[in-house]
Amino acid sequence: MRHLEPWYRKNKDAWFVQHHGKQVRLAKGKDSKLEAYQVFNKLMAGAKQSPAKSITAILCDLYLDWSKDEHNPTTQEWYRGLLVPDKYGAAVCYVICEPSNHYYRVMTGSERMPVLIGQHI
Repeated sequence: MRHLEPWYRKNKDAWFVQHHGKQVRLAKGKDSKLEAYQVFNKLMAGAKQSPAKSITAILCDLYLDWSKDEHNPTTQEWYRGLLVPDKYGAAVCYVICEPSNHYYRVMTGSERMPVLIGQHI
């Protein structure tokens, strides 16, 4: 797989880039490197998010909907606070941790434990 930047293909006398598994011709002629990079930048600026990210966001939303009925409101809000959209709108989970206390370390074997705002483990 090629790097995500344009390259010149001598036998086709054109600039190409690998985009979503396909080779896309950006510009014709070896001297059109500037034009190729301009087209490349437009192509990348308009690139849609990958389907996997959309599925992740959908699954997180479904989990939060299910969580409303299964957890108490404090826990449900805690989960909602952990899921943050990235620049593509996909849900990303951030967990704030602190050194674990003796009880948590004995029960889980972990040196770090999640910080639950307003609660203690």
